[in-house]
Amino acid sequence: MARRPKPEEEIEVVEEEVREEKRKKPKTLKRLVTELIVKAIGRDATQHLINAEIEVFKALRAMIDYRIRSAERAAEKLQEIEVQ
Repeated sequence: MARRPKPEEEIEVVEEEVREEKRKKPKTLKRLVTELIVKAIGRDATQHLINAEIEVFKALRAMIDYRIRSAERAAEKLQEIEVQ
C-alpha cells in the first residue's frame, strides 16, 4: 500500500510544479532586453535609466498639462469676447 504524502510534501511538490511552469513560459521581448541591459551595465545603472525614463514621461505630461491649460484659457477669453 502506498504511503500518503504529508501536507508539507504536497506543498513542496506544488511549489516545484509552479516553478517549472514559470520556466516553460517564453520571456517577452521587453524582459529579454531588460535582462540583457542589466547584464551589460549592471543593476544600479539600469535602475538609473529606468528612473530617467520616468522623469522624461513626467516632463512630457507636464508639457501636455501646460498646453491644455493654455488652450482652456484661450477658450475662456474667446467666450468673454463673444459675450461683450
